[in-house]
Amino acid sequence: MKDFKLSLNLNEVNMIIKALSNLPYNQVNEIISKIHAQAQEQLSMPANGQEKTITEHN
Repeated sequence: MKDFKLSLNLNEVNMIIKALSNLPYNQVNEIISKIHAQAQEQLSMPANGQEKTITEHN
């Protein structure tokens, strides 16, 4: 199945999760978990989308 990438702000993501939470848990738990995991991954990255690298200075 083809994956899609969507660009949503925090309020939009929260609204989607709130709407999904009104459905039966066994129908939406996987999608809510995916949304949370992907959001956490993106929130842990710097704003420019690049991973942080630590360089040593001698």
